[in-house]
Amino acid sequence: MHKDKKVFVVVYARKNVGDDLFLHILFSRYPNVRFGLMAPESYRDFVASYGNVDLVSAPKLNPLCRVIHKLESLAHVSLFSRGIILRNRHDYFENRLAEGFDGFIHIGGSLFIQQAPGIGTYDLTNAIIPRHFSNSFIIGCNWGPCLDDAYLKYYTSKVFPLYKGICFRDLASYQLFSSLDNVHYAPDAVFQYTPEATEIKPKHIGISVMDFSKRKGLHTAWPGYVTKMSDAITGLHEEGYKITLFSFCKFEGDEDTAKEIMKRLPRGVDIDYVYYHGNIKEFLQRYGEMETMVTLRFHSLVLSLIMGQKICPLIYSNKVSNLLSDIHYGGFSASVSELGNIDLAKEIKASGRIDIPLSEYCREARNQFAAFEKSYLNT
Repeated sequence: MHKDKKVFVVVYARKNVGDDLFLHILFSRYPNVRFGLMAPESYRDFVASYGNVDLVSAPKLNPLCRVIHKLESLAHVSLFSRGIILRNRHDYFENRLAEGFDGFIHIGGSLFIQQAPGIGTYDLTNAIIPRHFSNSFIIGCNWGPCLDDAYLKYYTSKVFPLYKGICFRDLASYQLFSSLDNVHYAPDAVFQYTPEATEIKPKHIGISVMDFSKRKGLHTAWPGYVTKMSDAITGLHEEGYKITLFSFCKFEGDEDTAKEIMKRLPRGVDIDYVYYHGNIKEFLQRYGEMETMVTLRFHSLVLSLIMGQKICPLIYSNKVSNLLSDIHYGGFSASVSELGNIDLAKEIKASGRIDIPLSEYCREARNQFAAFEKSYLNT
C-alpha cells in the first residue's frame, strides 16, 4: 500500500531535536511511502536508519543569489534580483518533479517568521511550490512573528489556499486562518512520540538552554538570563541537586550558552551537559532521567509533558505561551525578559507535574497528518 507514492520533504535540517523528531515520526508512520529529504550530507547517517528515505541535495545558489539572500534580510531587493532566485527555485522543483516526486511536505514549527517588512523570496517560493506539486501540505507549524498586516493577508489570499492541507499546532495561529477550509489545528506532532521506559533520578534537574542574544526584542535580556541561571544552579547544587544542561541545537547556539553558564559557576560547582548532534535515542534517554525540567525550547516543554516530568517553563516566544494556554497550564512560568526579581531556584524546586489528558493529545496529534492521508495517500 502507498508504494507508488513518492513525497519530497522540506524541514529545518540543522540537527535540531524538535525537527528531527518531526522527521522520525513522519518516516516511521508511513514506511511504505518513499520520501526524499532535502538536507545536507550531515543527515546521511540519519536517513540511513530508515528504509524509505533518500537524501536530496538542496538547491545550489550561485554567489549572486547568496548576496541577494543576505541583502534581503536587511532591506527590500529589486524584482529583477528576486527573479534570479525564483528562477533557481522553479528549476529546482521542476527537477524534483521529473524525478517522480508527486507529493510535497513542509514540516516544522516556526515556518512563517517575517524577517523584514514586506514579502521576501522565501515567501514567494511558498506560493510557487503548489504549482509544481498539486499534492502539497504544511504540517506542524505556527504563525509568526508577523511584522505587518500585508504579510498576513499575503498568506491568507495568495499562499495557503494553494495547498491541499495546512495544520497548525496552536489555536492562536489556527484562528488567524480558520476561514480557509484547508486549514486545521492539531496538537504538536511530537505528542505522538512514545518515549522508552526510563528510570527517573530523584533530585536530578535538567535545564534546556538556548541563545537568544541576537533575537530582536530579547537580546538585551540574554546576559541577565545567563547570570540568573548560573545563580540558580549554584544554589541548587549547594542543596544537593544534580544539574544537567541540555543543548537541542548546536547551530543555534545552545552549546555556546551552556558553556557561558558553566563559565560563570563558582569553582567546585560541577554539572553535567548533554549536547544533541543527531544522537536522538541517547539524547532522549538522558532527558527522560530528569525528575524536573526547566523548559525553554518549545519541544523541551512538549517532551517533558510526554514524560510526566515536573516542569518550570521559561518563555522566549509566543509559541511557548500559546502551548501553555492550549493545555490550560496554571502554574509558574516566566518570560526570559522578566527574570530579574524572581527567585528562580525556589521556583524550580517548587515545580510540579502537569496533569494533561496525554492519551487524548497523542490521539489528536495524529490529525497533523489527516489532510495528507485523506487527500493524497487515500487517492
